[in-house]
Amino acid sequence: MDEISKKILNRLQGGIPLTTVPFKEMADEIGISEENFIKETKNLFEQKIIREIGPIFETEEMGHISTLVACEVDPSRIEKVAEFVGAHPGVTHNYQREDRFNLWFTLTIPKEVSIERTLSIIELQKGVKRVMNLPKDRVYKIRVVFDLDGGEVEDRTPKRDDKNRELNIPRGIFIRMVNSLQSSFPLVREPFSELAKEAKLPQDQFMANLKEMFASGVIRRFPAMLSHRKAGISHNLLIAWIVKNEDTDNLGKAFAEFPFVSHCYRRKTYNDWPYNLYTMTHARSLEEWEGNFNQMKDCATQNEHLVLKSLKEYKKTRVKYFSPELDKWNKKYL
Repeated sequence: MDEISKKILNRLQGGIPLTTVPFKEMADEIGISEENFIKETKNLFEQKIIREIGPIFETEEMGHISTLVACEVDPSRIEKVAEFVGAHPGVTHNYQREDRFNLWFTLTIPKEVSIERTLSIIELQKGVKRVMNLPKDRVYKIRVVFDLDGGEVEDRTPKRDDKNRELNIPRGIFIRMVNSLQSSFPLVREPFSELAKEAKLPQDQFMANLKEMFASGVIRRFPAMLSHRKAGISHNLLIAWIVKNEDTDNLGKAFAEFPFVSHCYRRKTYNDWPYNLYTMTHARSLEEWEGNFNQMKDCATQNEHLVLKSLKEYKKTRVKYFSPELDKWNKKYL
């Protein structure tokens, strides 16, 4: 990957400008032509280094709930169970990990749908010994960005101007906008014009609504999301920690300061599973990851931990809101 590609990836991860010609603005910032910026972005898609470009919606603001689930599965049945789990439209990440709990996935569904009932269907599958629901108690960090050119990835997200501001977009228009924003981001000079047409809205109204979705907190960021390994980030490990309840806030905030930590959550515990703090870490090599891990252990003195190494990725995608496929799954199984 050449230096221009790295600069483009860093800029795209910072967030798409909410302007008529966003690629021109980003191209000007890094000193290349708009035409070359779009051309190289298309190449990065073709190489599958960029997975997608689109908004990251706030789950709760969208009327949904999300949880992390760990399953203990008979190893002889893990492929079949992983296939069944991955077929659920609300499952976005689905991994085999090196542990007794060997299948881990994230589940996002509307608040009116029972997570317990949904997980009970998975627990009935042949070979599943236990399903452990690990909902979050507190979020310390969610920010998946990878510095590829040696410079900090600057967050260009429009700031929420009022934490109590409510979304003022009619429901039907809002759903049309979300559906268009979840489609492939057009790699053309005026991408928002294309999305506005898909949403059957004038472009100025589409842009005003989009800015309103940021201001109200419905959209958290609008970045490019990368394929970790294709971008050279070869080591991505989940670490679970046992931390005294009174220490979790301080340690969670300390972990969140590390640039190689993309996610940090406090989650539910069980009598036989006392891990309450979870961090997702990323590195370009084992040596780099070990150095990062040692920094974390220095912060977390005397706290027991478990490294949950990924053995296989079954699914990795964004949640699709207002999905008819989810309705079909619920009607079939619930």
